[in-house]
Amino acid sequence: MLLPQGAMTDAPKPLAQGDLAQTPLAHVLLSLLDRGLDGTLAIWPEGRSGQDRVLFEQGVPVDARLLEPAATLERGLLPLFQRERGPYAFYGSDLVGETKLRSAVDPYHLLAASLRGGFRTDVVEAVIARYGDRPVRVNASTALARFELIPKERAVLDVLRAEPQSAGALAHTTGEPKIVSRLLYLLAITQQLELFTGEVGRKSLVEATISGAAPPAKAPPSAQPAPSSKPKDEFEETFFVPPSGSPPASQPSASPRATSGAAPRPSMTAPPSTSSRPSGASPPSTPEPSARRPGDPEPPPPMPTGLAAEHEKRWREIVSYAETIDTQNFFEMLGVSQTASPDEARTAYFALVKKWHPDRLAPDLLPLKPVAERIFRHLTEAHETLADVDKRGPYLKSVQGGGGTPAAERELQAVLEAAMQFQKIDVLVRRRDFLTALKLLDEILLLAPEEADYHAARGQVLFKMHGTQDAKQVEAALRAVEAALTRDDRCERALVTKAEILQRTGKENESFAIWAKVYELYPKNVDAQRMKRLADMRGVTSARPSSRPSKPPGRTSQRPPPKDDGGGLLSKLFGGKKK
Repeated sequence: MLLPQGAMTDAPKPLAQGDLAQTPLAHVLLSLLDRGLDGTLAIWPEGRSGQDRVLFEQGVPVDARLLEPAATLERGLLPLFQRERGPYAFYGSDLVGETKLRSAVDPYHLLAASLRGGFRTDVVEAVIARYGDRPVRVNASTALARFELIPKERAVLDVLRAEPQSAGALAHTTGEPKIVSRLLYLLAITQQLELFTGEVGRKSLVEATISGAAPPAKAPPSAQPAPSSKPKDEFEETFFVPPSGSPPASQPSASPRATSGAAPRPSMTAPPSTSSRPSGASPPSTPEPSARRPGDPEPPPPMPTGLAAEHEKRWREIVSYAETIDTQNFFEMLGVSQTASPDEARTAYFALVKKWHPDRLAPDLLPLKPVAERIFRHLTEAHETLADVDKRGPYLKSVQGGGGTPAAERELQAVLEAAMQFQKIDVLVRRRDFLTALKLLDEILLLAPEEADYHAARGQVLFKMHGTQDAKQVEAALRAVEAALTRDDRCERALVTKAEILQRTGKENESFAIWAKVYELYPKNVDAQRMKRLADMRGVTSARPSSRPSKPPGRTSQRPPPKDDGGGLLSKLFGGKKK
């Protein structure tokens, strides 16, 4: 294909060229990302002189000189995706220079955003048609968060993740055919979609939780797709055909799509239990707190023996820095002050990229690539946040409030995930599905082991499940209740459950004493009102119970009495606490 006459006559020979009519810009972008190329993509508009030039570093757009002015690089690039035809060429040099738009944009996020402005139906249908009527599923990738999907898209994705199904079935199930089309197209071209050859009809995690049937931790061999199940992408294959007489494009050793761009946020959903017990079986024991919770980073692999001294030093440096960056805010990550300008943040970021980019690892250090990728994601997110005026302000408030670090973000996600899952417990108890409630509570306690109400709920469920028939289970219920009270000696659920257990085991006076405390703290508690009237009728004195163990060393502070949080985060999410 010939480029427009007189276009960029002073430019070097292009490494590759084509026309958007045959290769949509989305596929061009992914080809650059796969190869991790540095250089300039020039795109000529129809019926207009000049060209749009986009600069790429490691396959990621970082700057542009555009025909139409734009406030940010992302906003300037989005209209280019709507062009259905027009020549383009890629050059292996910087033909853009420095502009005010300079800021790395995650290609995955850019692709997802571009599809919302409209898409070429012929291209999307051609890609989706390769899967036919066969069911598809989302593969086990950590890159999904990079799309930054909007709520409707996430809802469709959740349906597909719950159960593999064909494109037609997914559109019928969700009632969102347009969203299904663009989402499946996005997943397909970014290699996040694969054919499913196993059994369709397995329950989602939520369905399995409610029904008590835990999904398998790993798909059986029959569910693994055949190596040839991924359809070829002829749009992508046609991009890097060098023009006649030009050298082939150089290809770095590795630049996988899933590792470049913005940081994916970890999923905080607790892993399902893989155990299966009959309805009458004993419940699992209380989970022991562990150093690593669901959603925490994978620990680095052990250092192999026989490394050269410089590689051994570098190994330790990467591991140490990964631990350090986990507790740093974005300003600390980039080594800039909280008053640093976007340009200062950008300069600091590119200096750090030269040292920490995962593709720069020596062959002997490749086992550490996931750790290096995590470092790179944090640095990239720091750069994108501090270089964006709209994001920087809210983030600075988060830092000033004591947050803003990866560790703090995981902690918040864990708390919210645990709180959302906990809403199901009362429903399960009303259904008398105690075993499922215990399994779910064990997952919740892995996420938030210091929340008193979760321990209290476990004791409550154990007591409702077994009553006083099994002395060991009574002891287990009391241990769970005491675990709650050592964390918060005003926990209403723990106090009520302990009072009920003592009453049912013949320790009536101690039970009345605890009911008196419940009434004092929570005068609207109906059970406490009833038990107080009963105690007054019998003339029982409220002697304090002595069965509760003393608090462990170091826990001298007590929480204040429960009060309205003034419409705080959890209240807005879940409403008031049910009595």
